[in-house]
Amino acid sequence: MKCLVFALTIVSAVSLGSPGVVRADPVPAQGTRELRLGSSPGALSVYGPGFSRLSPESGSNTTIASIGVGMGYFVTENVELGGSVGYFYISQGGGTVDGPGLSGFLRLYSRTGNTGLFVEPTLDFQYLSQSSVTLKLLGIGADVGVEFFLANSWALRLSPTFRYYKEWASSSFGSDDSHATKIGLNWGISAYF
Repeated sequence: MKCLVFALTIVSAVSLGSPGVVRADPVPAQGTRELRLGSSPGALSVYGPGFSRLSPESGSNTTIASIGVGMGYFVTENVELGGSVGYFYISQGGGTVDGPGLSGFLRLYSRTGNTGLFVEPTLDFQYLSQSSVTLKLLGIGADVGVEFFLANSWALRLSPTFRYYKEWASSSFGSDDSHATKIGLNWGISAYF
């Protein structure tokens, strides 16, 4: 909840200050910064942002909900580098774990008119815990998506996502190493300045 309040505060601050920073030229351009909020700040994360179902190598399906905030910088007109942080809630087989995650991304981007298309490879790390369980994940994957510009500096994002994860789990019952894949749908809003 604290992460959600923080993210909404940042977006509000950018919104209130945006008349002074709205770009007249089409974004993105080299040197443009992007602030992301939603389920997809780079995927801000390992499992996610957004809502998805995870089908592990063995065991029960998992329901995942997350939110995050990220920042990117266009090093050229079509290449953005950035990172995200997020908060994740995971429910599986009657138990839940939650915690923060980190993600780095490289986005290849093209905009025509009010539509932007992108491919975004990511590298994710997640550390989740509950009283007797610890789960560490290292993931690699990509989002392929579209942005719909509501104004020159504001866009809604939607992207199918795929991740492959190496998992390390430990509990009072021992430890387990495995892997999982994730297919989901990320969403969010982006502000360019």
